[in-house]
Amino acid sequence: MAAAAGHARERANRVDVIHVPGGFKVVKAQLGADGAIHLLLDAEDGPRYVKSLDAGVTFSAPMTIVDAASRKPGLKFQGEDLAVGKDGRVHVAMSNNARKLKLPEEEWGFYYASLARRKSILAGAERESKACMFLVRQTFHNGVA
Repeated sequence: MAAAAGHARERANRVDVIHVPGGFKVVKAQLGADGAIHLLLDAEDGPRYVKSLDAGVTFSAPMTIVDAASRKPGLKFQGEDLAVGKDGRVHVAMSNNARKLKLPEEEWGFYYASLARRKSILAGAERESKACMFLVRQTFHNGVA
C-alpha cells in the first residue's frame, strides 16, 4: 500500500514538456481546479490566452486579450501575470510601454482583464466567451495609484 501511495505522489509531481501552438512566448501557465491548463502568451501584437482541456494535447485558438480599439501606433501591451479563480474565472494583468513612448500620463497604466466562464443556454455546458473579456486600466501618477 505504501509503495502504491508513493507511486501516486511521484506521478502527481511529474513535469511534462508540451508544445505550445503558434510559437508564442509563454508568460505564465497555471493548472485550473478542473485540470485545465491555462496559458498567458505574449505575441508581437499583444498578450493572448489559450486553454487545454486534454493535458496539453490540444489548445484552444489563441484569444487576443487587448482589442484593436485599445491599440495605438507604437503602443505595445505585454502580459505580466495570470491567475485562475476557484470558479474558473481567468484574471490577466498587463502593462504597456506608454511611458517609454512619452505618451501623456493618462496613457500610462496597469491593466486587468477577466474572462468568465458562463453556461451555454443551448448545450448547458460551460464555455468561455469573448464577450466576457474586459479591460480595466489602473493609472499611476508619480508612482501612486
